[in-house]
Amino acid sequence: MLATQRDSPAYAALRDKLKGQQLPQDEVLRCLAGLSPDLAAGYLSACLAEERTQRQRQERLVIGLSLIGLVLWIALNGSGGYMTASDWAILLFGPLLIVVAAVLGARRFRPLRHNALTGLRSVVTDVHEKESLQALCSAAQLVDGARHPWEAEVERLLRQRIAQILVRLSADDGALLPESSRQFLLQAIEDNRSPELTTSALLVLGSAQEVAVLPLAETLLRSSLTESVREAATECLAELRRSP
Repeated sequence: MLATQRDSPAYAALRDKLKGQQLPQDEVLRCLAGLSPDLAAGYLSACLAEERTQRQRQERLVIGLSLIGLVLWIALNGSGGYMTASDWAILLFGPLLIVVAAVLGARRFRPLRHNALTGLRSVVTDVHEKESLQALCSAAQLVDGARHPWEAEVERLLRQRIAQILVRLSADDGALLPESSRQFLLQAIEDNRSPELTTSALLVLGSAQEVAVLPLAETLLRSSLTESVREAATECLAELRRSP
């Protein structure tokens, strides 16, 4: 689904509007005008995924430049004797590469990420289609409010909306969830940061006969301090043990 969205001309047009510079919320909303909340959330999730890919490439470049600069610096400082003008140029080129790497590293998050998060914060509460679940799970995986407090509100809204959509899924819907969404739900159960999401995920994966959730449900049944989570773990285990 996300790959299909990235091939859309409408997605490319939106991405180009959001990647140039950080925009205020009202400007981001103008960029999303005409899109339904579900479609906007899908496009914004794809923007986050594309920004992550770009950032990973940049981080590899930073590491490569730093290593080359360090090797050049060590090699020429360790060589004795007379140094020519070209030797001095290479010697100075090493620290220059390290400086360039530091500048690239400091610009870790691109405007595309900031603008996509701003847009998600505005539209996610209006997302309601079950087909949007994969995009929301993908976005939630890319937003780490635990490490970056300024993202915490977006992450909370994403997890809350995912939980609300999950309760509408049938057992067949749960069994047809994409693998990426199933893995996200398993991780959400394991970290148990959002009791509402943990409860919904336990019920959905239990009804879908996802055996990987069994040890997680057993652990929560013993250790969770939240009654709704313990009840969901009990029901999840009952569903799993009911299977032939």
